[in-house]
Amino acid sequence: MTEDTNLLMDSLDSSKAQEQPAIASDTDEAATEAAETSPGEQEGAQGVRLVFLGEEIELPLKEAARWAQKGMNAEHALDKYKNAPEQELIGFYSALFGMERGEFLDSLTKDMLKAQTELELARLKESNPDMPNHLRLHAARLGAERRLKEYEEAQRGKRAAEEANKLHPWKALAEKYPELVSQSELPEEVQKEIDGGRTPLEAMLGYELKKANSELERLKAALEVAQTNGKNHFRTTGSAASFGGDTIKDPFLLGITGE
Repeated sequence: MTEDTNLLMDSLDSSKAQEQPAIASDTDEAATEAAETSPGEQEGAQGVRLVFLGEEIELPLKEAARWAQKGMNAEHALDKYKNAPEQELIGFYSALFGMERGEFLDSLTKDMLKAQTELELARLKESNPDMPNHLRLHAARLGAERRLKEYEEAQRGKRAAEEANKLHPWKALAEKYPELVSQSELPEEVQKEIDGGRTPLEAMLGYELKKANSELERLKAALEVAQTNGKNHFRTTGSAASFGGDTIKDPFLLGITGE
């Protein structure tokens, strides 16, 4: 019985010894595959899961970093807006009158209409002193509403012009590069230049100029190498004029050549 047990243990040990090289081989193959994967491919394969408007999405790491930068810029702009002096005044006076900010702004709008109506009423009294009071008051209200409407339209036009000015640089880029259909298609270097304050077209042209200069330097280097190799080859083989000696000494050949 002991002899059979020893034989069984020996057979198990030999089986384990045969399996170990296979395991080591699999480990080596996995390590080789990991080493062959470039850092760029590993980074591109990584993703970030986010929740946007209640929906879970996954973005590549580079894209997520770009949107994170945009979010930081927007947060900075929002803080700047909240801390603006006019916002502090609105907050102060709305609290002073015991009103919410929106309610206080509505009251200011009504006060604007009231103040404009009083101005119109004063003008009408001066220009039409014989006009009945009820007609003068009605005309003043209509005039105040018209002027405030004109003011609001002018403000909307101003905001539209400002928005158009913001879009103009991107329109210039789209006209120059119609193949670009999304900002996400811009090279990372170009996006960094835009974030730094350059216009999209300036950033893209600068990027292409840099690429062109780099290619030119590469071609110059290749040409210099080719010229150097050509000179070395010429020195090694010699010229065709050196074949047969420096001068012609045969009389027959001298007569043909006229020398």
